[in-house]
Amino acid sequence: MISSCYVFVVDEYEPRICGKYTIQDGVGYFVYGQSWLSRKDAYPLDPINYPLIDTTFQSPAQHGIIGVLSDSAPDSWGRLVQVAYHQQQPANEVEWLLVGSGRGAGCLAFSSSRNKIKPFGTPPDFSEVATFIQIADTIEAGIPLDLSNHPEEWARLLEYGSSMGGAKPKIVVSHEGKEWIAKLNRKTDTIDVVKIEFATRQLAVSVGITPPAMQLHDINGHSVLLIERFDRDALGRRHYISVHSLLNAGRIREDHSKTTYSYGQVADLSRRMCADPRQIAPEIYRRMVFNALIGNTDDHARNHGFLKNRENNDYLLAPTFDISPQPHSSHVHSLGLGDEGRIAKHANLISQAKRFLLTKEQAIAEIDRQIILLANWRAVYAQHNVRELDIRMLEQSFLLVE
Repeated sequence: MISSCYVFVVDEYEPRICGKYTIQDGVGYFVYGQSWLSRKDAYPLDPINYPLIDTTFQSPAQHGIIGVLSDSAPDSWGRLVQVAYHQQQPANEVEWLLVGSGRGAGCLAFSSSRNKIKPFGTPPDFSEVATFIQIADTIEAGIPLDLSNHPEEWARLLEYGSSMGGAKPKIVVSHEGKEWIAKLNRKTDTIDVVKIEFATRQLAVSVGITPPAMQLHDINGHSVLLIERFDRDALGRRHYISVHSLLNAGRIREDHSKTTYSYGQVADLSRRMCADPRQIAPEIYRRMVFNALIGNTDDHARNHGFLKNRENNDYLLAPTFDISPQPHSSHVHSLGLGDEGRIAKHANLISQAKRFLLTKEQAIAEIDRQIILLANWRAVYAQHNVRELDIRMLEQSFLLVE
């Protein structure tokens, strides 16, 4: 078992070692390297929980997980792929980071050597997604993978098909000179989730929210959603940190949803991390209202994040992603919405307007504005060829709009 690894920053510059991560007796430890601390261009990987100081940080999380590092690691789908692919599974969080090094979210890479990282490969071409669909179907069916007939091709697809977070089958691909995430439906999905997510993007744009660029494709009867990676640009990789990591919540009690595990807390964080919180905090409110109105209750903290500003050490709100109504929505959200916790209703949405740097009147106006703009949601989904049966299954999700 490997108990430690070195952490590298790989952004627009050459890879630079910035720290060391160790797990000992189930506890995680992280320390910044002296070479990183002495650099003029150094920055904290997590400005809230791991400031740029010369000390040994200890993780409060289970299994010794360091939040900002785990943002770059395989998540539930990625780990399922690795279990199907490798006979010997990673034994701890250090080994999971080494398995997915350089292919996950953000700009961090991991190595057992302090001197170098493994060279980054080029993601598979979009044309190879058809083969990956076959692989994903095999994995979901619980059938052992047989790589004997095409070991190199499948191994590469499995590497890039295990690198990103989330529960949906997905793979990082090259397309039109950029990196995209190709997202698939699960075999158990009762509705065409990825087609609905593509149509929901149009609803988000209509209320002033800008998700990443997306394309919807049909590959042999399978809906495939391409999502442009926002942590990559012309200069290279960008540092990303999820709200999950920033909140660093550990065990979450229900009452936390009224205070510290909530959209309001995300807005509070923006005042500490962003140069212009008077623009960012209301944007967080806009996203909260949108998720509430469309019944997107899968709005957990890993589905929100911040990107480091290349110009300085402040942060920008990352584009919104994974926004889609949940069929038969309970309207009980993952993150808290207000004084009444996770329940989506108008009074709760306006109850903590001040945390978003809004007056009560401004908060009400934002809700009313979005309700008007979302009133045609059925027509938007129909225009994007969402099945009538699927639209009917989403009617409960939009109850607050009716």
